[in-house]
Amino acid sequence: MSSNKEQWPVAAEVLATANQRYLVLEDFLTRTVVHGQVDAARRSQLADDFAAKLDVSRATFYRLLARHSAGGTVRDLLPRPRGMKIGKQRLPPEVEAIIKQEIQDFYKTRERPRIADLVDQIRARCYEKGLRRPNRLTIRARIAALPRDEVHRARYGSRSARHKFSPVVGEMEASRPLQVIQIDHTRADVFVVDETTREPIQRPWLTLAIDVHTRMISGFYLSLDPPSTTSLAICLALSVIDKAPLLASQGIEGEWPVHGIPELFHVDNAKEFRSRAFTEASDLYAIAIDYRPIKTPHYGGHIERLIGTMMGDVHILPGTTFSSVEDKKQYDSARHAALTLPELQRWLLLNIVGKYHQRVHRALDMPPIEKWRQTSKGRPLRVPNKPRDFFVDFLPSEERQVRRDGLHLFNIRYWSDALTPYLINEKKVRVHYDPRNLSKVFVRGGSGEFLDVPYRNLGRQPITLWEHRAACSQLRKAGRTAVDEELIFETVKQLRLLVTGAKAATLAARRKAALVQPVLIESSATRQLAKPEHADQSDEPILTPLYRVRHFND
Repeated sequence: MSSNKEQWPVAAEVLATANQRYLVLEDFLTRTVVHGQVDAARRSQLADDFAAKLDVSRATFYRLLARHSAGGTVRDLLPRPRGMKIGKQRLPPEVEAIIKQEIQDFYKTRERPRIADLVDQIRARCYEKGLRRPNRLTIRARIAALPRDEVHRARYGSRSARHKFSPVVGEMEASRPLQVIQIDHTRADVFVVDETTREPIQRPWLTLAIDVHTRMISGFYLSLDPPSTTSLAICLALSVIDKAPLLASQGIEGEWPVHGIPELFHVDNAKEFRSRAFTEASDLYAIAIDYRPIKTPHYGGHIERLIGTMMGDVHILPGTTFSSVEDKKQYDSARHAALTLPELQRWLLLNIVGKYHQRVHRALDMPPIEKWRQTSKGRPLRVPNKPRDFFVDFLPSEERQVRRDGLHLFNIRYWSDALTPYLINEKKVRVHYDPRNLSKVFVRGGSGEFLDVPYRNLGRQPITLWEHRAACSQLRKAGRTAVDEELIFETVKQLRLLVTGAKAATLAARRKAALVQPVLIESSATRQLAKPEHADQSDEPILTPLYRVRHFND
């Protein structure tokens, strides 16, 4: 692995260069690859023009193209520094500290001093302390790396910053497909029942993604668990892939053609949208993020109206809670509930493909699917080289040291022989994990691909993160200050036995019983899109929206 891949996130100006390279190379490939075949003559003809766009030589352009073809993410196109090693500063730490302090205390003030004044101030302080004086370009680079809206707000005030950097329209709009994807979550207005006892459990959570230009739903995820980075990752994984195999596996006739990597995510300020996993993975695939201003719901009007439409459709189902107490009146939602989670998921698929996409949208004067056909025809779509890696990149992660007895995460040890180079080099690695199944974690290998790293003890049963937390809580209540792997798995086993026996009891107990068992794959749809043990890990995402999240919900 090159040292560039280990330094993430990166400075704003470096990331901007990589983003430009990514988009130019994608354009070059679109123009020179026809029906999956490279047009060599066309490639040679256009190479110099595209190299000029990046201000590099023809040879360097081809090297960048090779790196992009091998990796397929912004990470692979980061400028590779010359001279000094990564981690070393060109200026002494004392000088960097003076620059940082003077920018904060002198430059970011309402007096709005010029950069020339800031340079004089910094150089004078360095001279007084007998330090090397930085040049003007160095100081300008430090200012350029700061968020523009933050600097403007400090120098001109909040009102000026809102006027300069906030959208001038009252609602987000887009001029082409996949320019803007809006994402949000909602509690579905319907109860689901247990698959075995058919007793009511709870109202599930629904995550939806909509393409603003065409109003096509690009992805969704239904879960018993509240919104999280994981539910977001699954929704986005479905959003970018071809959905024909999913529809075929469910026996659903129709089209769901929207797929591809968007240019921008428009989201609210929920913690999963501010998470490191979401922001870093978005940077990795050159996807901008636009956060909705606080207390401005009209900025997310498209997704809000979609949620209203989908919940309106749900109100015809048995077990609906309707949208208000007045509408519900004497209707007992839990008692009338009839659909299991997989059945509700299939109903949503049918409703999206056969109803929502087909009916005339008032704002478009045509059905969303017709708008997609008209505006996406002949337009190249960005798709991830490795859809499975796209999904894993959006999963939560932690940094860990590779030890002789493996990786330690959540007091569980993981090991794969592929980790040996990290053990020898004593390097920390970023470990991605799926909270619904802790039986393996994911580590990016030396060639940029993700490695599956299973339990060190392969005899362990899969557990969820929520089961793990419930077990640790139980052990702490029992006075166990030190928690080891053996205790965790034994406690999970005992808790599963305890909760499973309560299936015929109260609603709360039935809900726990439905959530506790680690059923990881629900249907033929997930089996088709799930990665077989012998398959190439880059083929397909390992998870789809038809996964059930089962866990303790205290």
